Amino acid sequence: MNTQWLQQRPVWLGLMSLALLTLAGVLYKVVLEKPLGQAAQLERRYQSEQQNLSTAGAMDTLEHAVRDLEQRAETLQDQTSLRVDARDADAIVPEVVRLLDTLSLRHNVRLESVVPLPERQIEEFLELPFNVAIVGRYPDLYHWLTEAEELLNPMTVNRFTVSTAGEGGSVSMQLQLASYRMDAS
Repeated sequence: MNTQWLQQRPVWLGLMSLALLTLAGVLYKVVLEKPLGQAAQLERRYQSEQQNLSTAGAMDTLEHAVRDLEQRAETLQDQTSLRVDARDADAIVPEVVRLLDTLSLRHNVRLESVVPLPERQIEEFLELPFNVAIVGRYPDLYHWLTEAEELLNPMTVNRFTVSTAGEGGSVSMQLQLASYRMDAS
């Protein structure tokens, strides 16, 4: 009897192994497959949310940087804009000098003089002209003049001349700026 059992032992072991594998497959299919799939899905969602949080954090940082740059731009615009009533000739002169000085520093241009000229009547307008002299490299003068025309609005550049300054490629510019306002009289 023992010999017969020993001879059939590999068959029994094979049947038992097959039964255990089948039971394990059924258990996996019935009990484990759905939770393991959900766990994998949760892991993918977690990774996606982590990426979204990183992106949201980066967006917050960028939005903060944009707000900071906008605030700096407003501050610079306040510092470089004509902030007086154009009808008040006495207030215009120091503001124009301040603005031109700020522009000169920004564009590496030497502001040599700003001379307000006497106010004069031109038809129904009062004109307040300024003679301005600056020295610098030609590209710097060009950028200075371009920005001056934008920032000094409603002032205009009536005329200008450019000549060599003799200082290592520097040029000199003389220009006349003018502010116009209606004659209140």
